[in-house]
Amino acid sequence: MSKTKFMEIIKPSFYWVILAGFGLWVLVAFLTPSARHSGLNLYEETRFPAMVQGTAYKPFVYRTILPGTVRILTIVTPQAWHRKADEFTGQNQWARKTFQRFEWDFQDTLQYYFAAFLMWLSYVGFAHVTVRLTCQQLQWKAAVGWQAAMGAVALLGLPAMFKYSSFPYDPSQLFLFSLALSLLASERIKSFGLVFLLCCLSKETAVLLIPVHGFFRWKNHPAKLVRQELIILILSFAIIKGGLIWMYRDNPGTFAKIHLFDHNLGWILGQWRWIEMSVALVLAYLVFFRWQDKPRFLRVAFLCIMPVLLGMALIIGFFDEWRIFYEVYAIIFAMGVATVRFLTSSAISTRAEFLRSR
Repeated sequence: MSKTKFMEIIKPSFYWVILAGFGLWVLVAFLTPSARHSGLNLYEETRFPAMVQGTAYKPFVYRTILPGTVRILTIVTPQAWHRKADEFTGQNQWARKTFQRFEWDFQDTLQYYFAAFLMWLSYVGFAHVTVRLTCQQLQWKAAVGWQAAMGAVALLGLPAMFKYSSFPYDPSQLFLFSLALSLLASERIKSFGLVFLLCCLSKETAVLLIPVHGFFRWKNHPAKLVRQELIILILSFAIIKGGLIWMYRDNPGTFAKIHLFDHNLGWILGQWRWIEMSVALVLAYLVFFRWQDKPRFLRVAFLCIMPVLLGMALIIGFFDEWRIFYEVYAIIFAMGVATVRFLTSSAISTRAEFLRSR
């Protein structure tokens, strides 16, 4: 039996098992403090209990969708459940070791269980959405096995981006932003609008979806309609962002942190590593190979998002903190798959011509 035939007969349930398993592995890597990143509780300004209670430092406290959801869940959950969760965590050896490994608090443990479950769902949802976006853009009716393989690869690339700190809003932002891109690419504008609102509550980079929407829809839709949609998106972002700024106006911290001189210039001028440069060159090749043959939406989204993220990384982030580029991850992945398909189809054609010439 050929590999392709085997991929086609794999049951659809296997697809979800693969995504769930790899999503769990990524979650454990995300939550475990290491020499590369601090986990949820070791960075003082974004300790998980403070993020949930809304007392963390600005600008991190603005990114409230997952911490806020956990807070709501813990409030509406009966106190008896809280006590049972605390008792289970203290008495069960596996749970106790897990909390110790992740360096989580042993008080109000239920909030950690809620957060871990939501993060796991976010990773699984991200993989699924990325596969859907890729297949839709490449017009590829991929067999379930190939979809499972793509989802696994998309998840396997994430741990390389875990550096410095693990923020509780990262998994949900990765999922929601990728979902918004997928909905926009398939012209499901009402659904896109709803997810855009959630993205605004997740992270301020939701604003990058506005130019993607404008440039993508301007060509094939009435200008008046597109302008109205853009006005709604801009006002929605402004109202939500303004509300978050006012709500957390008394929190410590600042609106943004500048790292151009204390970190980024030194890294650019000589602290980067060859492995990082090599990965960047490979990704650039995957993106720009046969650029004009790539789907228009992917090209528009990349050009609207990536330059802004690079500028933000240079000034207000750590340039080598790869999690900054989550918003463009699904786009680069889809472009990479397109490049691989270009190369494999070319190799197959060359081999066929060679065999015919013999």
